Amino acid sequence: MTGASGGWSTSYRWMGVTRADAKGLVQHDLRAPEVTQSNPQVDSSRSLLNVAHIADGRGGLRPLSPGEDGATAVTAILDDIIAGSKKNVRRTKVKAKDPETGKRVPTGEVREVEVSLRADAAVMVECLMQLDPEFTGTGRAYDEGGRPVWVTDDNGEEVRDANGRRIQLVRTCADMTPQKREEVDRLLDVMIEEVIAQHPDGDVLYVAKHLDETAPHVQMAWVPKTGDGRINYKEVMSDAARTRGAAKAAYAAKHDRMRERLLEHGYEATMERVDGGKHHLGLRAFKRWKDREARIDQDDQKLNDWDRQLRDAKADVRVERELLEASESELASRHQSVLDQEAELPRLRRKAIDDGRAEGLADAEAVITAQVQQKVAAVIAPAQEQVAKLLQEAEDERQRAIADANRYFADAKSSALRHRAEMIESAKTNLPDLFEEFLDTPTRSGVTPRRTFDRFVDKRIGEFEAEHGVTGRLVMEPGDREAFTADGGERLAAEIAELQRDRQHGD
Repeated sequence: MTGASGGWSTSYRWMGVTRADAKGLVQHDLRAPEVTQSNPQVDSSRSLLNVAHIADGRGGLRPLSPGEDGATAVTAILDDIIAGSKKNVRRTKVKAKDPETGKRVPTGEVREVEVSLRADAAVMVECLMQLDPEFTGTGRAYDEGGRPVWVTDDNGEEVRDANGRRIQLVRTCADMTPQKREEVDRLLDVMIEEVIAQHPDGDVLYVAKHLDETAPHVQMAWVPKTGDGRINYKEVMSDAARTRGAAKAAYAAKHDRMRERLLEHGYEATMERVDGGKHHLGLRAFKRWKDREARIDQDDQKLNDWDRQLRDAKADVRVERELLEASESELASRHQSVLDQEAELPRLRRKAIDDGRAEGLADAEAVITAQVQQKVAAVIAPAQEQVAKLLQEAEDERQRAIADANRYFADAKSSALRHRAEMIESAKTNLPDLFEEFLDTPTRSGVTPRRTFDRFVDKRIGEFEAEHGVTGRLVMEPGDREAFTADGGERLAAEIAELQRDRQHGD
């Protein structure tokens, strides 16, 4: 099956485990029945579908029997391996007293001294492997346009939580078809084989395929032994690298070999690494996030267009109102003229009587009455028609403006809320770029602040390891150091806390 442009992502992570933490972690990974799983993603009703194999004590693996105490069996084998392993050595310079000065000075001789494993030494490597959730069809659901799929009831209505928010649909292993489950199982076996091939001197303690959580994945563990039989987590997992750069290169090489192995077996694994501050997203989810940013820009443009149209509509209504007021003023003036002419009638009547022209009076009254009626009809009728027309046009325009305004404010509010959230996220993303530019900008003396800042970051990472009890066991992924610089170790602290909680489930 072929993924989107760029292929499918691959999750391949590991961490060192001390002897004190080993049993609790093994109990969680092997789903010991007496241990209550605090992880909300674990569906205990589906734990029987998990497949686990443990070390048989002869260099191989055997299936974990139903009801068997796998944690006790695994930790017993771990203790035997530790007891039978070769000790690490420390090279020390031999010193002797100088007879002339009386001070102890190096003699040039270097002596190797055997040292026992420290109590906080990592004696076990726990590894977690997972395929792209969109390949397995698990995790948060999105439609073909990259929009979230929401949970609906039997009537097709969207279901909301206690706070009134919509709930995004989440697909789990239970939603996988038998064909997809078989394909995923085959590819997980390929990943297990690659891990064993990368660490040929390690003693595998157990391999567990989990189908009782959201996404199918593998958790396995082995003892990090060197070619000469010593237990040394750092040396094994960094391919004996002596510098931070070499350790990062070894880390990247392990991931690249895993992707190449999957490509050979039909999984279109991408060699692309997700960047831009979104390390927690899969490749396709990261690209959806970028598409969503583009849609927000389009919404902003539409919002500006609607705002301009609303302003134009308001201006048109204002002009129509002014025309209506002018027509009403003209109508009032004409009406006053009619009243003035009507007031003239008594004077004309008196004049006719005074002149003794009864006939003239009658004629005058008839003529004036006819003239007045004609003028009233000529003035009032068109004015009334014009007023009625203007009133109707103004009312129609007012209703359209109200409807446009309601749509505008509803869309504007929704778009503004989305834009605000994305702008905050964008600000978080852009800040590291500005800081990187500052670090590479020379001062007046011609040097950049980067070297001083790197020493400061190294010191903070050392303090962070000591604070979280992972001194000598923390391997930084590409991009982890930049993320640590950006958030002060908040994301790494959350990951370590989650792994430590998992270990404590059975303690």
